[in-house]
Amino acid sequence: ALEKLGVSVEGKIVIVRYGSTFRGLKVMNAERRGAIGCIIYSDPEDDGYQRGPTYPDGPWRPKQAVQRGSVQFNSLCAGDPARKYSKKSTMDLCGYAVEDLIPSIPVLPISYEDAAPLLQNLVTPGDLPPGFQGGLPFKYATGPGPAHVNLLVNNKFEARRVWNVFATIPSGNFGTADDKLVLAGNHRDAWVYGAADPNSGTAALLEMARVLGDMLRKGWKPKRTIVLCNWDGEEYGLLGSTAWGEKRAKELSSKSVVYLNVDVGVAGPHLSVHASPFLSPVITNVSRMFVDPATGQPLDRAWDGAIGTLGSGSDYTVFLDHLGIPSVDLSWRHNTSAYGVYHSVYDSFSYMVQQVDPDFRYHALCTRFWGVTLLRFSDSALLPYDPKSLAGALNKYLLYVKSMMNATVCRGQCSEIFKVVKQEGSGVFPLDLSELEEAVSGFTTAASSPALQQAIASCRQEGACSKRLLLRLNEAMRRTERAFLDPAGLPGRKWFRHILQAPGLYLGYGADMFPGICQAIRDGDAKLAQEQATRCAGVVKHASSVLMSWQQDREVVT
Repeated sequence: ALEKLGVSVEGKIVIVRYGSTFRGLKVMNAERRGAIGCIIYSDPEDDGYQRGPTYPDGPWRPKQAVQRGSVQFNSLCAGDPARKYSKKSTMDLCGYAVEDLIPSIPVLPISYEDAAPLLQNLVTPGDLPPGFQGGLPFKYATGPGPAHVNLLVNNKFEARRVWNVFATIPSGNFGTADDKLVLAGNHRDAWVYGAADPNSGTAALLEMARVLGDMLRKGWKPKRTIVLCNWDGEEYGLLGSTAWGEKRAKELSSKSVVYLNVDVGVAGPHLSVHASPFLSPVITNVSRMFVDPATGQPLDRAWDGAIGTLGSGSDYTVFLDHLGIPSVDLSWRHNTSAYGVYHSVYDSFSYMVQQVDPDFRYHALCTRFWGVTLLRFSDSALLPYDPKSLAGALNKYLLYVKSMMNATVCRGQCSEIFKVVKQEGSGVFPLDLSELEEAVSGFTTAASSPALQQAIASCRQEGACSKRLLLRLNEAMRRTERAFLDPAGLPGRKWFRHILQAPGLYLGYGADMFPGICQAIRDGDAKLAQEQATRCAGVVKHASSVLMSWQQDREVVT
């Protein structure tokens, strides 16, 4: 938008507002265009007084609040950029040098109170781009100048230990080849007090551990080993979880059935779920067991039922995007946006009891929901995956790609799409999806086949199918999510290996579907888009074969 106005950021300090994309990618884009520094502020239109009363009178961001946060380039590679714990180099694992994953220019977050005088001293050479105006009470401008800024930061780069903490509840098969792992995790490091992020989730994890301990003392034992994970270093760039996932990749890939994440457990009254499509029905079914504390309605009615696609931004990233383990991220939010005091000194116990959850009923609900979901995976004879839901998601993702080809949907940097579409004259990006369409159709047929559905229905009933059939069905479904991994990774992002979803290259937290194809379309690279479509078709066909592998040496369903 600035380039169209003839505004160059080269040799300038830029001021940007939070929102739309991950903060680190704002810095990445500024740096790549020659900026020499970056200031980031929270605009009141997004989470301040334009949303409602500010803290302490309400839940929204006060004028002095500063949102801290990592500015690592998280959509290129997650985890410690230096890979100090690994025998492999950053180049080996990520395809980048260390310095390519973190800013080389100074960056500073400030409040909107401090941003106002800077913004008021800018001019605009033309009309403002659409959506440029924010919530402060004056007309915004693009610059450059006439404001001048001295930007000074004092950062030290040091290697420090981070401490992951685990509690393992062994199954009867613990330590054997037949044992499987059910993982649940939350991080405990915080920007300042972190009452909502992450301590509301940490409190839920500790309470869930206490309840599971009581169950153990009463004689219960899970069918699959449970590992409760408390991560360190999440706020710096998912350090603890990524290191553990990479170091134990072989074991986790061969044994894990699910990863259940709670980061911000409670920041409001509305359930927010993002999950692998394979897991959607189990989440919906669990919601029917509970009542919303505020309305008294069944939770499945109070909740809108939406289950989003996972991108990045929390500790599920290594498990889903790198290892192909089906994952869930649960949270109770104020609304669809980040809560008002996110990553600031005001995210405190006082904020929690005054503005969010004064009697901690939503904390209790979060704990119960998380715990019941965990038990569905640890104790059910048949793993609660749903191949038909996964097939439905594949078809939706394919429509997403087609809409982008028509230039009707685009998030991120999209100008190259429109150039190519205009050159073609047909109004459609030049890409043949027939092979991918055939592969998705084949997976849909496999997932909805009467034989598979009959086997699933039978094995959900206690003692209604043989042990051999149950084992084959569980293993085939467990391996299906992993079958969507491409060992070569995404183009230019080899660490991200899942072909169905990944953080968008210019979104960060937000997800892209069939990301290899979609990013090539955004970049206007028709050749790469076609290569990715062909490659994705092969991966989807392989996943169909893995799903149907339950039929090998199959026994009759009783």
